[in-house]
Amino acid sequence: MFTGVVTTAYKYNEGVYITGSNILDPTKSKETLQEYQKVIAVGDAVTNIKVDDWVCVNPSRYAIMKYAKNSMKDNIEEYGNRIVSYNFNIVKINEEDCLLLDNRDIDFVLEEYEDVS
Repeated sequence: MFTGVVTTAYKYNEGVYITGSNILDPTKSKETLQEYQKVIAVGDAVTNIKVDDWVCVNPSRYAIMKYAKNSMKDNIEEYGNRIVSYNFNIVKINEEDCLLLDNRDIDFVLEEYEDVS
């Protein structure tokens, strides 16, 4: 765990609506991991992140893409390559699911966090 970070694996319990509408946001559906997680442990070489910080997780390294036929053409987006799921490293600590990340998977540390539940 030299540069490792262990966070909670909080998920959305219900569908999340787009702000100011009654339309469900498909990227934040029920049972989807929340983008903000609480840090449980950090490795020795991790700087600027400490236990109990709230962090924004960048899921890009864990994305599983669906590649369309002939997707190596000049304009890849035209051929429908899209993310179909994410494959996070999930570990059990005290019977709770936790994410095992690297410090480069953290976009930023939240200075203030308000729990609206």
